[in-house]
Amino acid sequence: MNVNINPKDSSVKILVVEDDDDMRELILKALSKSFPLANIHGFKNFGQENFEEMVIENKYTLITIDGFLGNWKEHPIFYVYGARLVSFVKEKSPETIIVGMSSTDDFNEAMMEAGALVTIKKGDFLENGLIKKLFNSDLSLKEMD
Repeated sequence: MNVNINPKDSSVKILVVEDDDDMRELILKALSKSFPLANIHGFKNFGQENFEEMVIENKYTLITIDGFLGNWKEHPIFYVYGARLVSFVKEKSPETIIVGMSSTDDFNEAMMEAGALVTIKKGDFLENGLIKKLFNSDLSLKEMD
């Protein structure tokens, strides 16, 4: 399964959904290095209406979604499981590539079932071989081993 994302394409839009400030910044920095011309945003917490508008209006190429959004308590539709958010995105924007990210396999399995193309553990994402682990040399998304 290959999905091509050209790292030199300035029309690429990436959204990082992560409620932990430090983790979100690390993910944003890693993606910015790999996709220097992409329009990359990170979000911690926002209402359902705002998120729905963003997904529909921005037509993101790629969205990374945290498996557990503990800081979203005031938005029960998304609270606890990133898999709910994956389903929501796939319903509103089926062409968007979703990468699920979590610290545990339980959340990753649920996100795959909900429609994520691939899931990775956060610790693996932050290791030095990030792009080598997630992408082929031409930056085509590949299945993780």
